[in-house]
Amino acid sequence: SAMQQSATLAHDNLAHIQEATEVLASIVGAVDSINAMNAQIATAAEEQCQVAQDIDQRVTHISSLAEQTHGDAETVMQASAQIQGEVQQLNHHLGRFRT
Repeated sequence: SAMQQSATLAHDNLAHIQEATEVLASIVGAVDSINAMNAQIATAAEEQCQVAQDIDQRVTHISSLAEQTHGDAETVMQASAQIQGEVQQLNHHLGRFRT
């Protein structure tokens, strides 16, 4: 009868609606999981960026220290050359007294 067919169709439609609701709930759960993973990735990327900036600052500082050390080494070499010249002059003057 038509009533029986309508009841069967309504029951079948209800089953399909429940199945679709379960699938949608599963999709929502998957999207939530993806959002959580994206948040973790964003946090990790931010931390890596901070570490990279810290490394950059340290390398810049090391480079500055290396330049300063190079300048200091040149100053020491110049002072050493000057002292060596003065020692040679003293030796020359001492040589005059010996003769």
